[in-house]
Order: sequence, then C-alpha cells, then structure tokens
Amino acid sequence: MRQCNKGEVCPVGMRFFLSQSRPFAYLAVFWVALCNTAGRLEAVSAPTKTVLINWQALKKWHVDESRIPSNATVVDRSPSLWDEHPRLIIATVAVVLLQSLLIVGLLVQRSRMKRAEASQRESEERLNLATTSAGAGLWAIDQTKTQIWLTDRG
Repeated sequence: MRQCNKGEVCPVGMRFFLSQSRPFAYLAVFWVALCNTAGRLEAVSAPTKTVLINWQALKKWHVDESRIPSNATVVDRSPSLWDEHPRLIIATVAVVLLQSLLIVGLLVQRSRMKRAEASQRESEERLNLATTSAGAGLWAIDQTKTQIWLTDRG
C-alpha cells in the first residue's frame, strides 16, 4: 500500500472513483479511512449522476424496459429489426396487403361466376322443359362463326 505524503492527495485517482458510481465511492471512503488523511483531500464537486445500463444484462435477468430511469444511458443494445430496416418492413407489409386484397377479389369473382353459371343452367333447364312439353323446337344462328344450333325437334 502506498504511503500518503504531506500535501499530496490520497488516494491517487479519487476523482475518477467518485465520478463513476456508488460502489467506487464506498471504496474511496474506505481508502480514505485506511490512509487516515481525510483532512488533506481536495474538495470535489458533487458528480453528476450518469447511469449506465447494460442491455444484455437486462435481457438476461428479464428486467422490464419500463423500469429503466429516463436519465439512464443504455449500452450494448443491438438495434431492432425495425430500427435497421423500416422501409423494407413497410414495403413487405404493403405487398402482403396488396396480395391479400387481390386474393379476396379473385374469390369474390369466382363465387359470382359460380352463381351466374348455376343461374344459366337453371334457365337452360327451364327452357328445355318448356320446349319439350310444348313439342316445339328451337334454333339459333351464330353469324360470326356461321353456325346454326338446333334442338332435337327443330
């Protein structure tokens, strides 16, 4: 252990210890008591409290983020995916939403198509029943293809 001479601040580095944190302050008080030179210490202004918090330790011990003081500085915090790539996330969500809307539109169109086909089949069955019971025949001409359609009785 180093001896303290007259006029010398004991212990060396006291300002550093006092400015860092409470455990170092307790260590400094113990050191002063051990050296027995409290009368020869320089007056040190009250240090500003800077609280450093290790993010990895918070995660390890499952400490809630809301318990961090507002004046604290968090160190070793890896940026979140949102912090690193906000544009990519927004673009991905927009594309997924657009695809979802298109899929919903296709499903609605398919259901309408099925209803229209069912309605057409019903109409053809009624027309066929009417022509059969009346003993009449039907015919149609397609002028674009120059084709003629006839029923059995036509």
